[in-house]
Amino acid sequence: MEYFATLIIVFSVAAIAALALNISVGYAGQLTMTHGALMAVGAYSVGIIANSFGLNSLIGIVVGLVAGGVVGVLFSLAAVRLSDYDFVLVSLILQMMLIEVIRRGGDLTGGSGGIGGIAAPELFGLSLAGPIPFALFALVVLAVVIVILVRVGHSPFALSLRGFRDSQASIAALGKSTVSIRLSVGAIAGLGAGLGGALQASYLSFISPISYTEFLSFLMIIYLLVGGIGNIWGPLVGVAVLIAVPEIIRNLDFLPTALAAPFERIVYGLVVIGFVIFLPRGIIPERSILKFAKIRKAVAA
Repeated sequence: MEYFATLIIVFSVAAIAALALNISVGYAGQLTMTHGALMAVGAYSVGIIANSFGLNSLIGIVVGLVAGGVVGVLFSLAAVRLSDYDFVLVSLILQMMLIEVIRRGGDLTGGSGGIGGIAAPELFGLSLAGPIPFALFALVVLAVVIVILVRVGHSPFALSLRGFRDSQASIAALGKSTVSIRLSVGAIAGLGAGLGGALQASYLSFISPISYTEFLSFLMIIYLLVGGIGNIWGPLVGVAVLIAVPEIIRNLDFLPTALAAPFERIVYGLVVIGFVIFLPRGIIPERSILKFAKIRKAVAA
């Protein structure tokens, strides 16, 4: 039971972060490489709040959520006048810079060694320590995030994001500020990444800079590529599939221990490549969701 609870926690953390990134990449067409760093902001917020100030990790989760949103806006502000290609490059540089700042943070961030001994959060006097209680908590948080983003996805704001993605000039001609759209997208991506990182730190009770490098940013993008972008359900499916694949491989009894890890990486890579080649729009592409929405409206009418 605890094994499945742990998988639920891993899924929930990755899903929250991927859903937030999908607003930037899928809806607004803004590919960014800062998601790993934004998750680090949330994670280290929890670590610092819990260890340096001795406060409830639940407060750290809230602080991590807000801090992620603020840093997301600052990252977007730093690249607001850049083209899409330049924005990707600058976001990668910002990702690497922030992780380096954390590495050199001294006693506050624990340097390269990270922060350990983070106490589990307490909710209404009850400790959320252990896989099962925390899994239930993480699922509730994920459900709230999904409800919020479903409403966002069906709002006029989502139409503005898709218009921004398809033609920034057209959006500007309609009198909408492309700068405010960029900043809003950065805020949403940062909020979700910060929340995901904060939940991860609260459960693992240990964080280090190596966990939040540009590799994590790449992994989040891969979740979207496999699942599909521009809708809420694609990222959830992408995360579920790519978490399930290595778990299935690890449970294969016929593999020698020495070959298990290399085989896992090879199969994982082949699975990702296969999805990109044969399902280039992902398992649940945006077009299918939009078509389903039109059919549902027609039936309702």
